[in-house]
Amino acid sequence: MGSRKSYNQRPKAPIYRLLEKLTAECLVMADRCPGGVGIRRLTERLIDALADAMTAVDLALTTEDARAKLELIEALRIETRLVKTLLDQIYAWSSGNGRVRLLTDNQLARMAEPMEEIAVQLRGWASKTASQQQTLE
Repeated sequence: MGSRKSYNQRPKAPIYRLLEKLTAECLVMADRCPGGVGIRRLTERLIDALADAMTAVDLALTTEDARAKLELIEALRIETRLVKTLLDQIYAWSSGNGRVRLLTDNQLARMAEPMEEIAVQLRGWASKTASQQQTLE
């Protein structure tokens, strides 16, 4: 066997770990989701958006092309915006529903922390990549 690390053994970027942490919390929430089609679809889309965001991070980390990296960072920014919007919608549904509380104030605040950190890291990553692209041109 070679010295290549398997996928699970590769070091992960902090932004990827934040997305994993957020996904874990969202999976617990989605597990409590009632059978209503609308709210179930929102939680499914939330998990899909988080998976898409993690894929975009992995692709951006592995590409050498600065232009492609910037496009992936923009795609990641859009996916994280979608995650925030879906969390807000799930919270609004949960607040107005007397039977099932999917997302409490504390849970939303706990999820907002990694979202804010992801936004900060994305801005820094995009800025660094853009300056590298300008240097190469």
